[in-house]
Amino acid sequence: MRARKDPIQGYTLQLTLDYELQKKAEELLEGKEGAVVVLDARNGEILALASYPTFDPNKFITRFSPEEWLGLVNHPEFPLENRAIRGLYAPGSVFKLTLALGALDSNLITPSTAFFCRGSTRIYGQPFSCWQEQGHGWTNLSEGIKNSCNIYFYNLGEQLGIQEIARYATLLGYGLKTGIDLPGEKEGLVPTPEWKERVKGTSWYPGETISVSIGQGPLLVTPLQVAVHTALIANRGMMITPHLLKSYLDPNTEERKEVSFPPQDSYPRIKSSAFDRVIRGMWGAVNDRGTARLAKIQGFDVCAKTGSTQVVSSFAAGQEANPELKIKTHSWFTGFAPKDKPRIVVTIIVEFGGGGGESAAPLARELFELYRGKHD
Repeated sequence: MRARKDPIQGYTLQLTLDYELQKKAEELLEGKEGAVVVLDARNGEILALASYPTFDPNKFITRFSPEEWLGLVNHPEFPLENRAIRGLYAPGSVFKLTLALGALDSNLITPSTAFFCRGSTRIYGQPFSCWQEQGHGWTNLSEGIKNSCNIYFYNLGEQLGIQEIARYATLLGYGLKTGIDLPGEKEGLVPTPEWKERVKGTSWYPGETISVSIGQGPLLVTPLQVAVHTALIANRGMMITPHLLKSYLDPNTEERKEVSFPPQDSYPRIKSSAFDRVIRGMWGAVNDRGTARLAKIQGFDVCAKTGSTQVVSSFAAGQEANPELKIKTHSWFTGFAPKDKPRIVVTIIVEFGGGGGESAAPLARELFELYRGKHD
């Protein structure tokens, strides 16, 4: 005779998710591959967390057929993978914000430090190009962020060096888990010469530093890390912990208990003036005809950075003689609003979406508009 054990009532949970923002985020991703993270910049509450392709969670209530289960686990687009916390991507030009903060904090540059961009340059005897073939001319920090000038950040990367780049990237939250209250979060990768020697058994080449300086190379981040990093900038150095749990009801006492994740006021030991100077460039990227201009909302002062990362499939990479081989790009957008007293952070990646300013920024604008309509 089998023993029977009555079920025990669990806790009733209240999440931080905003239903309308979550619904909109999922709609914006439909038919694409990518992720959306929307955070409350003030306290780390996750207002939307979307990953696509996705699956119907109701399927887990009943039994899968073997065919249905194998169809999910073997799907080439990995619908069971939560790209927001487990997708590992090169950050592309959104990493330029990290480089700028490090260069300012270390007194390597001032806001007026300028480099000349003619569209290409040679560093360590190798050619490196800017995305704008004709170049940007003399470019200072604010213009470098606004126009996402590669030449400006190649110069910063060369002067900082890989060890300092890695130190600031780690200090600002990359290569580390964010602490979200979900299992399975990945920590990404901040490469160093020691890492390369240990993992690959080869030395670090100076030219690799230049690639990392614009968010390429072996550097890997999750969309959630980028969102938390953006909140850190928006808050002028105050770190928040992203979380989904808002409160819970104890079934024994019927008492509702709020869950608190207080901001870390003293983090991360970088000069506060550095954040203001970087934010000035992010504001220009949206509001002064910069790369994120398609996210502009009159009167809401969105500040942002876009990015595009070149990718090619492992199969296509091996087809050197293939005339149809095309390098595609993932599209990044990360930003916050408003500029003063920020309330919302939006981070988006669209896989194979092309330029971040064209693909991801318009999606972010819809989320900012929805939030503003609900709260202003």
